Amino acid sequence: MIKIKINQKVNPQDIEGERKFYGVTVSSGALTVRQLAKQISKETTIGTPDVMAVIEAFLQDIPEYLLEGKIINLRDFGSFRLTVSGEGSATAEEYNTNLISKTNLHFRPSREFKDSLKSAVFHKIPVNN
Repeated sequence: MIKIKINQKVNPQDIEGERKFYGVTVSSGALTVRQLAKQISKETTIGTPDVMAVIEAFLQDIPEYLLEGKIINLRDFGSFRLTVSGEGSATAEEYNTNLISKTNLHFRPSREFKDSLKSAVFHKIPVNN
């Protein structure tokens, strides 16, 4: 169950306009890598230390492949790729990589992953006065 609190927000395109109320998700805590590894270990025949080793290798290798320009396709989970943001130039000849200001990590969930999230159940938590 996903907890939702209600926040009043201003429209950034119309600061003086009517404020509206929106639902915002409330975290129920964080899950550590060790907790995740223990859970995976319970669901498989692999021990927690081996699961931890796989997760560590995953966390080490994924950034390296992304920096090589690879798209990381994790099938039923989704894919990761890098994109960039920055300034443009008037012509292609004038463009240089110094115009890039930021590297962004883009995650595209698979259809299966998105479909699994459709079963979310929401619970509005009381407003604190």
